[in-house]
Amino acid sequence: MIAVQGPLARQVLQPLVGGVDISAAGLPHMGVAGGSICGIPMLLFRVSFTGEIGYEVNVPADHGLAIWEAIHEAGLAHGITAYGTETMHVLRAEKGYVIVGQDTDGTVTPDDAGLSWAIPKGKSDFVGKRSLTRPAMKDPERRQLVGLRTADADAVLEEGAQIVESAGQKPPMKLLGHLTSSYFSAVLGHPIALALVAGGRARLGQTLYVATPGGDVPVEVTSPVFYDREGARLHA
Repeated sequence: MIAVQGPLARQVLQPLVGGVDISAAGLPHMGVAGGSICGIPMLLFRVSFTGEIGYEVNVPADHGLAIWEAIHEAGLAHGITAYGTETMHVLRAEKGYVIVGQDTDGTVTPDDAGLSWAIPKGKSDFVGKRSLTRPAMKDPERRQLVGLRTADADAVLEEGAQIVESAGQKPPMKLLGHLTSSYFSAVLGHPIALALVAGGRARLGQTLYVATPGGDVPVEVTSPVFYDREGARLHA
């Protein structure tokens, strides 16, 4: 599988693929279609973990290297570059995309992660439904996924750092949550972080503090989606 991501992804793939319409209307986000690429059978997914236009090209393994090289060659005129997981982590965090096991753990429900839309509303029953109706799952102080922004443009906070309500506290103190992801966003020009915070969505706009060895760092609680909140780039 070869992921081709970015605003020019369609232009890169267009001259290589056959038997499939890869326009925004022909293959919208989350679409899938069969076709060919460089004459090789292909299954093409329009998916993205970067927040940009994204395609995942699936071909038989024996043809993987040749197709990779053909895509790279076609992309040179568009400034294509290979990217790794660290870049992908920053891009997905800018969009508030969670990594299960990093931004979630065994206590996090879909609603805690901001994914209540994924819970079926029309089904009379499904695995886990009873658990989601328990009183503890409706506690307003449940830890919810939010974004954090530091006032200091150079302060990339450490993942796992604890969050408190006010500065200058001495242990023992009430901990509100912790950072799950933390990066510097080049496109935004400042650090960003995702965090699980008690009653997080009700705290949007509030200033909290992240405990660090150098002192408590003030952070603003924000939406976990920092970039392209309307999804215009994703659906272009």
